Amino acid sequence: MKKLLFISLLILVLVGCSSSHKKSSEESQPWHNYNVEMLKKALVHHPDFPNLQPDEKPVEREGIIYSSKFDIIPHQQDVSDKQIEREVTSASYFITLIKEQGNDTSYWKYQYFPLNDEVILVDLD
Repeated sequence: MKKLLFISLLILVLVGCSSSHKKSSEESQPWHNYNVEMLKKALVHHPDFPNLQPDEKPVEREGIIYSSKFDIIPHQQDVSDKQIEREVTSASYFITLIKEQGNDTSYWKYQYFPLNDEVILVDLD
């Protein structure tokens, strides 16, 4: 009887550890992984931009300031008001490339589709 109780407790502990590990790894999955892919795809259309890196401060070259901005808009699915599921397919990913020269600012805003690794120009100025 003690052996059966011990095995039952061991199984419960292992299952509990496994599910909490899985949950924490899903929650901590960094959204910024897509920043690298979005930036690479958008820069293909802008060879005049320097080789920007995600989360980098603006780069100044010959009086022109180059920068990028990332926006991820999750399509939130409420699960009992306790948890919000975030999935690749349930969010909109945007990158804006910004070029400032004196008082003139130009930008190109792209939407990124991670499933097919494509960007589409959605706005520009």
